[in-house]
Amino acid sequence: MKFLEPGHSFLPNDSDFAKIETRLKQHQRVYVVEDYIEITKKCKRVNPLKIIRMKPDDFLSSKMLEKQIVNRKTYVNKNKVSWLSAKEILLKKEKEHSLFMRSGLNGELQEFDITKKSVRNQSITPSDRVCHACWLRTKIDAVRINSQDDNRQPLIDITDNEQQEQYLPTPTEIPQSESTSTVETQRIVLPDYRRAANSTHSCVFPNCSSNILHNISDKLRATILHNYKFYLPKLARVCSEHLSINIWDT
Repeated sequence: MKFLEPGHSFLPNDSDFAKIETRLKQHQRVYVVEDYIEITKKCKRVNPLKIIRMKPDDFLSSKMLEKQIVNRKTYVNKNKVSWLSAKEILLKKEKEHSLFMRSGLNGELQEFDITKKSVRNQSITPSDRVCHACWLRTKIDAVRINSQDDNRQPLIDITDNEQQEQYLPTPTEIPQSESTSTVETQRIVLPDYRRAANSTHSCVFPNCSSNILHNISDKLRATILHNYKFYLPKLARVCSEHLSINIWDT
């Protein structure tokens, strides 16, 4: 990482971020993530950017790493570290617990150790490492097992049918007129409004057989309800194709 100006990085993708920010200034409001994606796709005419949406499982937690490192004030050679004058920070694969920093444009790289004293003497063997794919697969399996345990119904031992019938609640008889009025008071009729199916297994658009479905954010549901009078329940799903073509009025 290079910092030719104090506080400003010099990375290959800095120009891409500048073009995205310039394109965003031409739009008054951006309500949903899909709008931001479309703006990003159109910010470069030559070699347009490819958008890849990341999921929460794609990110790794750095808590364990943060507990093992410390911000040193001196280099290994006892010289003082000056972060404001840093021009270049280098990482070396063979020394994964050290940073090498250059203060001037022509200065020498100086090393400082970022590990804490309590863990500095601990050696990391190849058996302690794990690839991202294996770690992610293990995490998904653990979440699935915990979810199954939470949804599992408790076992009830019943030895006597008479004992079971004894604890069954007696249904309360409700007059027909009273039950009818209760149902009518809970029913709300909204003219010209439509409602999608509350299902997680199919797209909200009829006759759609796509298996790649996405959640619908609350902001997008509110926008569609306001603009198209189309109510999308919380569990409703939409496929990638219908999400991109924006035909909610059909």
